[in-house]
Parts: sequence; C-alpha cells; structure tokens
Amino acid sequence: MKQRKSENADDTKQIADDTKQIEDDTKQNCGMKTYVIP
Repeated sequence: MKQRKSENADDTKQIADDTKQIEDDTKQNCGMKTYVIP
C-alpha cells in the first residue's frame, strides 16, 4: 500500500483512518478476517 509522500500530514491521517476502519471491520466480523498491516 504505497501512497504519495508529498502530503505527509494527510498520509498520516489516512493511515490512522485506515487503521480505525480495520479495527471497526474486525469487531463487526468477530475477527473472522485477517488483516495484514505493513
């Protein structure tokens, strides 16, 4: 998962949002899915 480096603040926020979404998805799926965070 590569993102442009020109806007580090936005990238950091996007990563945080992605992480939160993964956590929410994991809870909703009762941990049935496996997520790999690079």
